Amino acid sequence: RIKFSPRAECYTDVPESWKVLTKQRRRWEWAVVTFETRKHIDMVNPRYANFRFSNLLLFLERWIFNLVLPIFFWVYLLWLLLTVEMQFLIQITAMYYCVYVFLESIQLLLVLYYSEHKWRDAKLVAALPLLPFYQFYQRCVTTRALIEEILWRQSFKDGFVPAHVRSVTTK
Repeated sequence: RIKFSPRAECYTDVPESWKVLTKQRRRWEWAVVTFETRKHIDMVNPRYANFRFSNLLLFLERWIFNLVLPIFFWVYLLWLLLTVEMQFLIQITAMYYCVYVFLESIQLLLVLYYSEHKWRDAKLVAALPLLPFYQFYQRCVTTRALIEEILWRQSFKDGFVPAHVRSVTTK
């Protein structure tokens, strides 16, 4: 029998340095290419038995949000830098920053509403002004990981992915 615990908490080991965090995130981002584009491509091909329309929709969502949009972000940023005057670019950046922090604040309020540890979680408000910078860092890591995996199959050189898993991905 499986019991349900509505107040269960899950803890994880947090990377203790930027280097370890970057390595962890790169491995996670490689998985989008390695497993969802190479290993499980049969799930989106109508000629295979594993095909399901729901899988196709799931994969399309993952490919759009985890492959296309991270690259599009850099195209958009480059376009802004090349076509927009510096004064307007500063205004756009300030507006994006404010909107992002505002939306994260709403999310934090929702977390606090449901939290069992309101005072502990309320301390997260101190991180709100830094979140846009952290997200930019994450975009850099994601882009690097995608390029590494698409061009050089970096996950095949990393011992984190077991050999039996690597061996069944499409060459």
